[in-house]
Amino acid sequence: MDHHPPSGLNPDQRHAARHRGSHLLIVAGAGTGKTRTLVARVVDLIETGVDPSRIQLLTFTRRASAEMVGRVAAACDDQGGTTALIAANLAYEMLCVLPGVVNASRR
Repeated sequence: MDHHPPSGLNPDQRHAARHRGSHLLIVAGAGTGKTRTLVARVVDLIETGVDPSRIQLLTFTRRASAEMVGRVAAACDDQGGTTALIAANLAYEMLCVLPGVVNASRR
């Protein structure tokens, strides 16, 4: 698979999509291309040889989760390997796995 730089992104978005190594915090308002940048990052990772099953996206809604996974699948050859978690579900799973860490019975 030939690797090409993410297209349709401004220089800051392209930098975020190509970033490797340390953590990268992206702070941006509504409608500024955050989802497009994240999708470009996932596509770039897959095109550079990262196994899609090792990529996990974290979102806050089911709708955003489905949209991101759909965009990744449409943009590259990801046959369902990339997964997206919804933050509330991840928190619940962590509580179930680590019940002694947080007293989940208090509401």
